[in-house]
Amino acid sequence: LESIEVPDCNRSICSNNIINGGGLGYKFDGFVGSNNTSITGDKITGTTLDCIQAVTGAQNIKIVNSVLAAPTGAKALNLTGTTGVTVTGTTINGNNSAGQTAVYLTNCAGNLTINGGTITNFAKCLLYISNSKTGLVTDNISVTGNTVSGVPTPMGSYLLNGAKVGT
Repeated sequence: LESIEVPDCNRSICSNNIINGGGLGYKFDGFVGSNNTSITGDKITGTTLDCIQAVTGAQNIKIVNSVLAAPTGAKALNLTGTTGVTVTGTTINGNNSAGQTAVYLTNCAGNLTINGGTITNFAKCLLYISNSKTGLVTDNISVTGNTVSGVPTPMGSYLLNGAKVGT
């Protein structure tokens, strides 16, 4: 159950939404996947699951000047099989619950940029990469210019089948 679903959309703009409650905040999905979608000025709090979830095929998602407050055990961004995600000037808050990660990548090619924001209170790590796709390299990840506190480890990974983490 998601508050806003963005299936197979191209060049969609979501702005100044307040999501307080529900399961997922946003879900980017579909048979093809959403492309060139932006979220600007949104505030996602009070969900029971991840703030934003994007699944295979979703690409070129921009999250700008928003607030993501991940609930117990959930992620602010849960990305599976996506590429080209940019997060700029966004506040990403956790609640220090066990195993909580700000950004979780599963079988993603990478191309992730997080800059100019604030990331606080994630008990596990800021970024976790889980790859089991044979030969996949998660690459081109940039986390710069953020204010980070209450996050003990920058990155963790779980790799199988020759998958790798690049730069």
